[in-house]
Amino acid sequence: MNQRNGFLLSGLVWLVSLFSVACTHTPVLESAQTEIDPSPRSPSNTPASVLEPSGKILTTPKHFTSGIEGPAVDRMGNLYAVNFTQRGNIGIVPNASEAPADGSLQAKVFLTLPKGGIPNSIRFGPDGSMFIADYKNHRVFRLPANKFPIGENNFQDNLPILEEDLIYFFDAEETFKGQNPPPMNQPNDMAIASDGTIYLSDPTWGKDKDGNLKWGNLWRLNVRVGASDDLSQAGIEKILPDFTIPKVNLSTLKANQLASLPADVPLRAPNGIDLSPDGKKLYFGDSQHGNVYVADLVEGEAKNPRIFLRLEHETLDGIRTDMKGNVYVARSKMGQVHRFPPDFKVSTDPKELSQPADADRLILNGKNPSNMAFGGPKGTTLFVTVVDCGCIERIEVSIPGREWYLWPNRKKP
Repeated sequence: MNQRNGFLLSGLVWLVSLFSVACTHTPVLESAQTEIDPSPRSPSNTPASVLEPSGKILTTPKHFTSGIEGPAVDRMGNLYAVNFTQRGNIGIVPNASEAPADGSLQAKVFLTLPKGGIPNSIRFGPDGSMFIADYKNHRVFRLPANKFPIGENNFQDNLPILEEDLIYFFDAEETFKGQNPPPMNQPNDMAIASDGTIYLSDPTWGKDKDGNLKWGNLWRLNVRVGASDDLSQAGIEKILPDFTIPKVNLSTLKANQLASLPADVPLRAPNGIDLSPDGKKLYFGDSQHGNVYVADLVEGEAKNPRIFLRLEHETLDGIRTDMKGNVYVARSKMGQVHRFPPDFKVSTDPKELSQPADADRLILNGKNPSNMAFGGPKGTTLFVTVVDCGCIERIEVSIPGREWYLWPNRKKP
């Protein structure tokens, strides 16, 4: 090889190596190696971060259906999620906080809802009872804590739970019998207060018999710790009267125009819902509008509802809060969970969306997270149900979740 050809070959090798480096560079948003402090930033609206570690796949992919949703964790650390292997089942993932997150953990069938019911949400009350929202048959079930003795060694040998152990805690068809149209569309997601009161989102994507858009609601199930199983003790009330009178002609709008509506129009598809740690505020998202709202809870009524976040149309699902009041939002289609501080200042421009850069971002392997639950020995393990994966991912964060402290004998920080 002559000197000229040697120079040419050396230059060619240099260009190829440079091109290779450029092509393999990973943006910060997608990085799984960047070391960033996972503590929430302060004050509000300061530069956000990508939280590490990113999500790790916990359960075997595709064992849950595309209806995977509504995760919840019991006091022993077992994880539950809906629609395991087929719609209608609830799956249990034993010791979900301790098992290796390598995508091999197997769930089991915990119970199957009766009469073709399809669950959408699970929550645990302070007394250990499990509540299950059945959106298909418009019911809320209660499974008393003494029906599944989770502290006993033979607990898993007695699965699945028998249908007769479920209590029809709330039945919309029975409660609203004779009302046409019935005021409730379908029970969806739930949040439970420290006194056992259930706050319930009630979305709709349909139209009434005259072709007009229907509206969603928020409800309060007046449950109390130690209350009777009698349905008459579980009264239900609509809690958002401020959202019932439209101020624009909504019946002529197309679905893709709903994202730009002002805050004072009725809810369309209320979805994720949770409370602040002190129980004085209620956060709820409307997947159709793209807004996350916050309202003051005054004697159980949601007062002064206002926009907390303004997000893209149909990119939000479940909502959870932690003990410092941070708000976690599952961002469907984005493969992320975004965490916003409680003092976040939304733009006064109704056309300006809250950007991912405004939030701390938890990066997932899947693209469509549906909901979340906190668990682990310190309440700092975030479990995320992921639709396209048909699995559950696990992320460690620095602050325990609000609901984790509903269990007795857990001292609040």
